[in-house]
Amino acid sequence: MENDSTSTCFQLLYGRLSDVWSRKLVLFVGLAIFFIGSLAASLAQTATQLIVFRAFTGVGGGGLVTIAQMIVSDIVPLRERGKYQGILGSVVAIANGIGPVIGGALASIGPDSWRWIFRLNLPLTVICTACVFFFMPLRKVTGDWKLKLKAIDFFGAGMALGGTAVFLLGLMWGGGEYSWKSTQAIVTLVVGLLVCIGFVIWQWKGTKYPLIPMHILKSKIVKGACLTMFINGWNFLMQMYYIPTFYQLVFEYSTVKAGAMLLPITLMQSAFISLPPCID
Repeated sequence: MENDSTSTCFQLLYGRLSDVWSRKLVLFVGLAIFFIGSLAASLAQTATQLIVFRAFTGVGGGGLVTIAQMIVSDIVPLRERGKYQGILGSVVAIANGIGPVIGGALASIGPDSWRWIFRLNLPLTVICTACVFFFMPLRKVTGDWKLKLKAIDFFGAGMALGGTAVFLLGLMWGGGEYSWKSTQAIVTLVVGLLVCIGFVIWQWKGTKYPLIPMHILKSKIVKGACLTMFINGWNFLMQMYYIPTFYQLVFEYSTVKAGAMLLPITLMQSAFISLPPCID
């Protein structure tokens, strides 16, 4: 969860940063952060260290997701864009399917074998970096990078990250470590919600160059896309976090079997993500 939080919040910054220093350079930075975070997570000695390193990994992961989609938009004609977006979606869906199976198999080998879940990212990141270096064209960026950097809303990004983190902390505490009526759960939920509301107001009225221009929400297409992605994200989190845990705790499945039970869902997702662009 901590990985997804930082990944989501830093996606707001990567688009702006890539306008300053080019897509390719920022993608290299994202890959480096992801590599270092995965290596650190594999060496974690406590749960707190693991959470922190996973959050750091998410900072790099947010760049990989955002920049990959932006590169497709830059180099692929509009008519062909849906096909390539479908390919990206299929790869993600397949990875989400086989990832829990591989992770479950590695974690079940021994007490410390879970570390190989993160070590597996290292050679894949190196291969990806080499492909980007040798095959991806570098698009030159014009303009003064200092002026562009000043236009980036770092304060807004901090509000988004802080509000999301505090609100999620309240959700995790409530009903678990603390009761829903406890001061800790109520305060974190209220503070997180207020900061998120403050972020929306700041993007609307407070900054000259917002990370999320509020005027785009006037479009029905954007509203429909946001609603669709909200539902998709909800289902994704249920699929990746809740369902495998439910299988293990309620049905007492092994980690490998619990991961394998997700394959029907992910295979169908891959098929239907790729189908519309091919029909078009």
